[in-house]
Amino acid sequence: MYGSSLTALTLTLVLGALSSTANAITIDGVVLDNSGGNNLFSGVVFEFTVSGAGDELTGHFEVDVIRGGGGGVVWTSGDNGVELTGVFHSYIVDSINPSHIEFTGGVMEIYSDAAENFDPADPSKSNDGNLWATFAGHPSLTGITLAGNANMGDFLTATFQGFVGGLLDIAGPGLASNVLDTNGLDDGADAIFGTSFNTALANDVFPVGGSFDVVGRPLVSIPEPFTFALAALSLISLGMTRRRRRR
Repeated sequence: MYGSSLTALTLTLVLGALSSTANAITIDGVVLDNSGGNNLFSGVVFEFTVSGAGDELTGHFEVDVIRGGGGGVVWTSGDNGVELTGVFHSYIVDSINPSHIEFTGGVMEIYSDAAENFDPADPSKSNDGNLWATFAGHPSLTGITLAGNANMGDFLTATFQGFVGGLLDIAGPGLASNVLDTNGLDDGADAIFGTSFNTALANDVFPVGGSFDVVGRPLVSIPEPFTFALAALSLISLGMTRRRRRR
């Protein structure tokens, strides 16, 4: 009777520990929901304008919040003493007209930074931390990696605004690159990227600002506490079995 009660108590404690650790993973202070759903990274973005084919789109950003598969917030900027920032570059204009634009190429680098020094007008503050993930544009059959619609006039007017989106692949090093390299989204991509922008959110350096979202699906993994708990439960069960045999 005593052995059965102890086993039940141990099982309860183990399952309690698992519920608090099995659905989240922390990478350099940044928390992700790894229960199997998508994670939504949302924040602010600042970028330079482009005006013709061959121009390069560049900019930088800060992640304000990450939401897990159920929509609940799992991390906000400053949690655990870190911020998540990044830069993007090498998006080359393939075609452009007053209402539509398409790009090829593209690289996005994300950094975790304990300095928490993001500055909308200073992109050097967005890539001065630990390299957290490296993405590249995921090309369509025609090679397009980013596309969208805009009310842009000649791309330099005061009414410039719009939205572009595309797919991303993990394409380089980073503390979280392996966790995000799942090929689990559209067309086997690792993430979906979208940004809306307008000149009303410009600053002294960047003529365009706005918001952005990146959707990724972290690998579902068994955290170390889970493995330890299962091992502990197995050892306790083995001990109970031996005790019963001696009796």
